[in-house]
Amino acid sequence: MDSLQFSVTPYSFNALALLLIGLAGWLYLLGLKQKTTAIHVMTLVLAGFAVGMASWVANGIVFWGGVLTPFTEACAVVSMAGVIVFAYAYPRQVNSLEASLARCFAALVGFAALSVSLFDALRFVFTHGVALWTLPPVFWILNPVTSLVALGVCLRRILAAQSELQSGGWRATISAFWRPASRSVRLLRNFSCAVLVGMIQGIVSSLDGLIVFPVLLAPLLFNLSLSLMFVVVVYSVFDLTDEQPRLAAVWGLRICAQGPLPSAQFSKFNPKQFWEPG
Repeated sequence: MDSLQFSVTPYSFNALALLLIGLAGWLYLLGLKQKTTAIHVMTLVLAGFAVGMASWVANGIVFWGGVLTPFTEACAVVSMAGVIVFAYAYPRQVNSLEASLARCFAALVGFAALSVSLFDALRFVFTHGVALWTLPPVFWILNPVTSLVALGVCLRRILAAQSELQSGGWRATISAFWRPASRSVRLLRNFSCAVLVGMIQGIVSSLDGLIVFPVLLAPLLFNLSLSLMFVVVVYSVFDLTDEQPRLAAVWGLRICAQGPLPSAQFSKFNPKQFWEPG
């Protein structure tokens, strides 16, 4: 390909919106004063989401076209692997054999997905799109498999956390899904919902080459799944800690309600405060 090719679609704008949402949650976590292991892991998860959306936006703009498609898929795998690690780090670190095996699985799957996708991208660029090597079919299965494992891990952690706080047998334990006993149980439940919705895009990706979907069905399912998952994940992120972000919008609303700041206060105004947690 000797010339630039541009292919901006409505789905590109959706990816751009999701990128901005992911960056908002990521910047919020970076600005927290106190960071736990769970917060560090969730920062990685949101970074994976954001990079994946950025590659999705760039995928139809750069001259090599769909070269970044496997990398976008790999970012989703890394994010789901991060959710597995997060589940065993929140609300406190779990150091059991099960947790160690789950962390090893997450690390191996994330590393494999990134390595294969980057190798494919570099091969495509340096060979100018000549198909000398095709991605192994198992690569497209990593996303749904990792999502399924992440969902199972989150569900197990929800029930374990709820049983520690509630007595009353299995009825009290499964009530975590509609009456969580604590904020940590509620957050894990929300993440389970996000992973469950996000599994749709993984299933669509793995079946896209095997089943002929209607023209708009596959992109529609893919985008709806990602959008709902992003909203739930970023919403849940603000429940990780008691610190709340100060946004410029809040200051703007305050000015609209109370009028302009006096000159003495305005001279002390520091815009940087709006990017620091309250």
